[in-house]
Amino acid sequence: MVNKFRSCKACKSTPHNFYNDHEESNKNLIMNKHTRNNFTIFHQNICGLLNKKDELLHSLTGSSPQIICITEHHLMDEEMDVIPLHPYILGAKFCRRKHKSGGVCILIQDNIQYTNINLLAPELFF
Repeated sequence: MVNKFRSCKACKSTPHNFYNDHEESNKNLIMNKHTRNNFTIFHQNICGLLNKKDELLHSLTGSSPQIICITEHHLMDEEMDVIPLHPYILGAKFCRRKHKSGGVCILIQDNIQYTNINLLAPELFF
Protein backbone atom coordinates (compact mmCIF):
# COMPACT_ATOMS: atom_id res chain seq x y z
CA MET A 1 0.00 0.00 0.00
CA VAL A 2 1.34 3.42 -0.91
CA ASN A 3 1.56 6.03 1.83
CA LYS A 4 -0.19 9.04 0.33
CA PHE A 5 0.97 11.39 3.06
CA ARG A 6 4.72 11.14 2.66
CA SER A 7 6.73 13.93 1.11
CA CYS A 8 8.71 13.29 -2.03
CA LYS A 9 12.21 14.73 -1.68
CA ALA A 10 12.88 14.58 -5.41
CA CYS A 11 9.90 16.74 -6.42
CA LYS A 12 9.38 18.52 -3.09
CA SER A 13 5.76 17.32 -3.04
CA THR A 14 3.89 17.62 0.24
CA PRO A 15 0.59 15.92 1.05
CA HIS A 16 -1.25 19.16 0.24
CA ASN A 17 0.50 19.49 -3.16
CA PHE A 18 -0.03 15.80 -3.92
CA TYR A 19 -3.80 16.11 -3.66
CA ASN A 20 -3.93 19.41 -5.55
CA ASP A 21 -1.83 17.95 -8.37
CA HIS A 22 -3.98 14.80 -8.47
CA GLU A 23 -7.23 16.78 -8.56
CA GLU A 24 -5.88 19.05 -11.30
CA SER A 25 -4.86 16.08 -13.48
CA ASN A 26 -8.31 14.52 -12.97
CA LYS A 27 -9.97 17.76 -14.09
CA ASN A 28 -7.81 17.75 -17.23
CA LEU A 29 -8.79 14.14 -18.00
CA ILE A 30 -12.49 14.90 -17.59
CA MET A 31 -12.31 18.06 -19.69
CA ASN A 32 -10.32 16.39 -22.49
CA LYS A 33 -12.04 13.02 -22.61
CA HIS A 34 -14.42 14.00 -25.42
CA THR A 35 -12.21 16.45 -27.27
CA ARG A 36 -9.57 13.94 -28.36
CA ASN A 37 -11.86 11.26 -29.74
CA ASN A 38 -15.33 11.41 -31.24
CA PHE A 39 -16.21 7.75 -30.68
CA THR A 40 -19.52 7.54 -28.79
CA ILE A 41 -21.36 4.59 -27.26
CA PHE A 42 -25.00 4.94 -26.19
CA HIS A 43 -26.80 2.55 -23.81
CA GLN A 44 -30.54 2.35 -23.19
CA ASN A 45 -32.69 -0.03 -21.18
CA ILE A 46 -35.60 0.32 -23.59
CA CYS A 47 -38.22 -2.06 -22.08
CA GLY A 48 -39.57 -3.00 -25.51
CA LEU A 49 -37.80 -1.87 -28.68
CA LEU A 50 -40.54 -2.56 -31.20
CA ASN A 51 -42.87 0.22 -30.07
CA LYS A 52 -40.04 2.66 -29.17
CA LYS A 53 -37.78 2.28 -32.20
CA ASP A 54 -38.76 5.57 -33.88
CA GLU A 55 -38.50 7.50 -30.62
CA LEU A 56 -35.03 6.03 -30.00
CA LEU A 57 -33.73 6.98 -33.45
CA HIS A 58 -35.25 10.45 -33.22
CA SER A 59 -33.59 11.08 -29.84
CA LEU A 60 -30.19 10.15 -31.32
CA THR A 61 -30.25 12.51 -34.31
CA GLY A 62 -28.17 15.18 -32.58
CA SER A 63 -25.55 12.91 -31.05
CA SER A 64 -25.17 10.12 -33.66
CA PRO A 65 -23.34 7.56 -31.50
CA GLN A 66 -21.31 4.97 -33.39
CA ILE A 67 -22.53 2.14 -31.15
CA ILE A 68 -25.89 1.66 -29.44
CA CYS A 69 -26.30 -0.96 -26.71
CA ILE A 70 -29.91 -1.89 -26.01
CA THR A 71 -31.07 -3.95 -23.04
CA GLU A 72 -34.56 -5.37 -22.45
CA HIS A 73 -35.53 -5.21 -26.14
CA HIS A 74 -38.23 -7.94 -25.60
CA LEU A 75 -37.85 -9.29 -29.16
CA MET A 76 -37.40 -12.78 -30.59
CA ASP A 77 -34.46 -13.73 -32.86
CA GLU A 78 -36.57 -13.44 -36.02
CA GLU A 79 -37.87 -9.99 -35.04
CA MET A 80 -34.37 -8.67 -34.29
CA ASP A 81 -33.11 -9.73 -37.72
CA VAL A 82 -35.74 -7.75 -39.66
CA ILE A 83 -36.29 -4.58 -37.60
CA PRO A 84 -34.91 -1.60 -39.58
CA LEU A 85 -32.79 0.85 -37.58
CA HIS A 86 -31.04 2.80 -40.35
CA PRO A 87 -28.16 3.89 -40.31
CA TYR A 88 -27.40 1.13 -37.79
CA ILE A 89 -26.91 -2.58 -38.39
CA LEU A 90 -27.27 -5.38 -35.89
CA GLY A 91 -23.77 -6.26 -34.67
CA ALA A 92 -24.67 -8.70 -31.91
CA LYS A 93 -27.80 -9.90 -30.15
CA PHE A 94 -29.12 -12.12 -27.42
CA CYS A 95 -32.79 -13.07 -27.26
CA ARG A 96 -34.30 -15.20 -24.53
CA ARG A 97 -35.80 -18.42 -25.82
CA LYS A 98 -37.95 -19.67 -22.96
CA HIS A 99 -38.83 -16.50 -21.10
CA LYS A 100 -40.73 -13.40 -22.04
CA SER A 101 -38.96 -10.04 -22.12
CA GLY A 102 -35.22 -9.53 -21.68
CA GLY A 103 -32.67 -9.52 -24.44
CA VAL A 104 -29.71 -7.34 -25.40
CA CYS A 105 -28.33 -6.12 -28.71
CA ILE A 106 -25.53 -3.98 -30.07
CA LEU A 107 -26.22 -1.75 -33.03
CA ILE A 108 -23.31 -0.37 -35.05
CA GLN A 109 -23.29 2.43 -37.60
CA ASP A 110 -23.24 0.87 -41.04
CA ASN A 111 -19.97 2.61 -42.01
CA ILE A 112 -17.94 0.96 -39.21
CA GLN A 113 -16.10 -2.31 -39.78
CA TYR A 114 -16.31 -4.75 -36.88
CA THR A 115 -15.83 -8.39 -35.97
CA ASN A 116 -18.32 -10.30 -33.84
CA ILE A 117 -16.67 -12.68 -31.38
CA ASN A 118 -18.91 -15.39 -29.96
CA LEU A 119 -17.57 -16.05 -26.45
CA LEU A 120 -20.29 -18.47 -25.31
CA ALA A 121 -21.83 -21.45 -27.03
CA PRO A 122 -25.52 -20.83 -27.94
CA GLU A 123 -26.62 -23.93 -26.03
CA LEU A 124 -25.59 -22.19 -22.78
CA PHE A 125 -28.26 -19.54 -23.26
CA PHE A 126 -31.53 -20.07 -21.45
